Amino acid sequence: MKKQIFNICCFLLFLLFALWLLTDPGYSSVVKRMTIEEMTEEAGIILQGKVTALKGEWNNEHNKIHTFVTISVTEYIKGDLKTKEITLRLLGGVVGDTALDIVGSPYFTPNEKVLLFLYPDYQAEFPIVGFSQGKFREETDKKTGEKIVKNEWSTFPKTTLIETIQRTLKEK
Repeated sequence: MKKQIFNICCFLLFLLFALWLLTDPGYSSVVKRMTIEEMTEEAGIILQGKVTALKGEWNNEHNKIHTFVTISVTEYIKGDLKTKEITLRLLGGVVGDTALDIVGSPYFTPNEKVLLFLYPDYQAEFPIVGFSQGKFREETDKKTGEKIVKNEWSTFPKTTLIETIQRTLKEK
């Protein structure tokens, strides 16, 4: 009988611990899947450009790593910062042999051509609308030679994506 009560107590403690882990916001995040129209409406800035620099750095408290992504802006589709170069500060990155990986956060590579949907406060730790949904990289379709843009979930002809953004901006 005592062993049965002990097993039940252990099970209940385990269950409470598991529930605590699932409800603690530090262990999970939910990102809503967004359409191009929704991202266009939510973004304060939509731009095209090229990644010119990447640098990971510790914050002053040495408890977070940020990646600084410098973009040479070729065109503002929505909003205009009146500058041809911006630097985004993203939570996560690599410094030496230490990495901070933020699930769902976009990754950048040097010389990558990008189309970005940015929140009005583009200097926040999470400046990109919909996390990696709001970062498209430009490529050339090897079969057709057409410019395409793709993120982790979608691939579009570049002209189609830009037309959808412009149509959404006109309807607003």
